Amino acid sequence: MALMDAYTGVLDESRVKHLLRRTTFAPTTDNIKSLTGRSATAALANLLSDTPIPSPPIDPTTGEQWHNKSYNRDKDANYNEYLKSWWAGLMFNDGVSLREKMTLFWHNLLVSSYPAVQDARYLYRQNALLRRFAFGNVRTLLKEITIDPAMLRYLNGNTNTKATINENYGRELQELFTIGKGAEVSAGNYTNYTEQDVRAAARVLTGWTDVPEGVTSRFVADNHVSEDKQFSAAYQNTVIRGRSGADGAQETDELLDMIFRQPETARFFCRKLYVWFVGTEIDATIEKEVIGELANTLRGGNWEIKPVLEMLFKSQHFFDTANIGAMVKSPIDLVVSTTKYFSKYFAPTIPSQVSDPEGYYNFMKWLWQNADTQEMGILNHPNVAGWKAYYQTPLYDRLWMNTATLASRNDFTDKLLGGFTIATKQGMTRFAVDSIAFAKDVCSSPSNGDDLVDKLSIDLTGVALTSEQKLYLMDEVLAPGFSNARGAWDMNWSFYAVDPDNPAKRQAVQSRIDNVLKFVLQMPETHLV
Repeated sequence: MALMDAYTGVLDESRVKHLLRRTTFAPTTDNIKSLTGRSATAALANLLSDTPIPSPPIDPTTGEQWHNKSYNRDKDANYNEYLKSWWAGLMFNDGVSLREKMTLFWHNLLVSSYPAVQDARYLYRQNALLRRFAFGNVRTLLKEITIDPAMLRYLNGNTNTKATINENYGRELQELFTIGKGAEVSAGNYTNYTEQDVRAAARVLTGWTDVPEGVTSRFVADNHVSEDKQFSAAYQNTVIRGRSGADGAQETDELLDMIFRQPETARFFCRKLYVWFVGTEIDATIEKEVIGELANTLRGGNWEIKPVLEMLFKSQHFFDTANIGAMVKSPIDLVVSTTKYFSKYFAPTIPSQVSDPEGYYNFMKWLWQNADTQEMGILNHPNVAGWKAYYQTPLYDRLWMNTATLASRNDFTDKLLGGFTIATKQGMTRFAVDSIAFAKDVCSSPSNGDDLVDKLSIDLTGVALTSEQKLYLMDEVLAPGFSNARGAWDMNWSFYAVDPDNPAKRQAVQSRIDNVLKFVLQMPETHLV
């Protein structure tokens, strides 16, 4: 069996969960049920379908859009927060779609961040660009990102002129955005490009600058180096002929054409996709049979990414049991997916984006703030290389779990269940999960402790719990301290069932269910995806 052969069987529940957890942020029980028993092809049709372009973010205090207004220094930091809340809301509400997960993928690969850009309008424009090309043409996306005003400002492309050459973007375009270094062959020189190529690329890119008035970019011919640019043997000694006047802008296309002609460029993108969606161990077999085949599809398909995604997510390799529950869940995955899973059980309900935009944005702010605390801040990467979990060997995704972030992850799940307070139009409002309503919904016989424990944990853990673990949850967490834990739980539930409005009886049941959920949410298995 070739690793990239199509998975032809119907998807059982385990594989549906695997597919949705890797490709979406917020799979619900209903989503899982709707795809169980269907083919991978049918599931991908949903995941890769085109979706409407979302309306731009607003200022929730006024209801007005701000992305197309003049720069407002006094409010820009607020706009940046609104942008993050808006995007968190898109992740939260995306349903069975790969769009937002791919938008985040590109955001982490083609990095820009607010502390450097300092204009939320720029970052909204870039975010919309990444979303527009989420399933689109990689070559076109790289052209657009190269002259994107946020990127020009982030990597100093807007100050790269013939008088003051700035090599930042010319370097990162090759090292981090397209082809990668490859093996070092001498100090500062690598298999895939050399310092000569960094200098030559920087000269090609002179003349581009951002235009704040229109949140756009333009080419200034007088700032462009019009002489020829000589590249190294890594690029077959290519010479990009210098041009003057407006024609100088054409050199940017030639630079990208040269980079995209290199076979390693396609492999670079496919490795990034693999580490993001499948796993971090790329041995010789994976390199040849998975990365190589995906790269052939990318190049053969004129750099369209959708056929590559289809090939990957329909493959035998993706659905191999060894890849299920084999990665540490990212902070954004943890925060968004866990909140979404319990969302229908919140009391009160989540604020409406229409009737209470401030409350809605504040609720989504609570999500991205928790992810930020766990070291995954959106629009706020630690550096141009992105989040370490996607490139830092040998730990990769295990970097999400350290002494600081583990405490933050546990604090988040405790607050999600126990309650947290945000500002809504009703004032400061406390939100908490109604765990009794949840238990009744997922379990047809909640008085049966063993069945209840099984149903409470079945959709939360990345890998199935063992019978011993479930016994521990029953005997030591749901009904601890009783020689007959099952009988004690059945009695407690029965007392509550006949008098559900009795606060003491309700609390006796809810506190025990909360204990199980809090315990499960802190188990290692729940942090796997």
